[in-house]
Amino acid sequence: MKNITKGLLSIFASVVIASSAFAGEVSVQGTAAMSYHISSSDSTTGANNDGKALGIANEVTFNASGEMDNGWTWKWQAELDSGAETTSGAGIDDSRLEVTTDYGTVAVYSSEGSLAKGKWAGLSSAFGVPTDNGDTGGFVHGTNLSSYNSIQYHSPAGLLPLSTRVFAGRSIGDTSINSKNASGAAITQSITNAVSGTANAFVGDNHSQYAVTMVPMDGLNVKADYFDPGDIGSGVKQNPEAGNWGVSYAMGNVTVGYGRGYVATAIGGTVAASTFEDYENREYGIGFAVNDDLSVSYSIQKSDLSYTDTTADVELEVQSIQAAYTMGGLTVALSMDDFENESYTLNSDEKETFLTFTFAF
Repeated sequence: MKNITKGLLSIFASVVIASSAFAGEVSVQGTAAMSYHISSSDSTTGANNDGKALGIANEVTFNASGEMDNGWTWKWQAELDSGAETTSGAGIDDSRLEVTTDYGTVAVYSSEGSLAKGKWAGLSSAFGVPTDNGDTGGFVHGTNLSSYNSIQYHSPAGLLPLSTRVFAGRSIGDTSINSKNASGAAITQSITNAVSGTANAFVGDNHSQYAVTMVPMDGLNVKADYFDPGDIGSGVKQNPEAGNWGVSYAMGNVTVGYGRGYVATAIGGTVAASTFEDYENREYGIGFAVNDDLSVSYSIQKSDLSYTDTTADVELEVQSIQAAYTMGGLTVALSMDDFENESYTLNSDEKETFLTFTFAF
């Protein structure tokens, strides 16, 4: 694995010193959007009655890009995120520097750069992923490289048959949102068993993620990914691995999809009763573009939690009906989600409605 890291660093160094770069352009991007969220539950167990909430988009992305004298391009990005003040980034989040060549893209990411290409690939949502918006239902998808600082390689489009692209990345150093003057931090390997009330926590020296995407025929998209935690210390009984694959097919105005996901939890040391062992996820989706302005979709996401002992498995299910309508520079989107066994708690159900207004600028 060390050879992979050295190889990626060597490629990046070769790329950035191979030629000079012209002055780039700087732009600012954001989303002028507001949301109205309603959450309620009639459950008697673990009821979630969050009520109502208004929200306004509060993230701004700064981009800079340019071209080298040999035709290669580069892109820098940093995001001003109100949710990042508690980190060492003091509000700066999701940074990246990418260099794109004829042979692919070599990039460095800080708190960015997920290679979970297969995750949600089977959904065709008009609004967004129901387990990534609002309360999310406590759905567990597994870890990806966007939680770390990483260096990656992405193969170029058109190089391999069937429009195949491959992606590989490896985390380096601590998980702080680092500036270019970062001195790093010592990493103490650790592992915490996944049980109720305790996160599926692990700390390792390096983590890797790989992905592949392809288009075997017009309208058919296939995506898959795998996360490898690497070395996380001694006493490990089960490595916290994760992987996803998904297939979608578009035919006219209709798109259908199906996907699977697998998450092995971190297990080490003494295995307590009711330790979480793994999650098996499934997703189905269908989307329909009524016309150029209106699209609707229906999706189901399921996740089965298994335990190391005889505790019965729990299935979390999310059904979502969505619609999005664009008129001029305004997009109105609606999502109505129904959660069963939220956060893998039996008989804990929730209904939520998400309404957003997004203005183009």
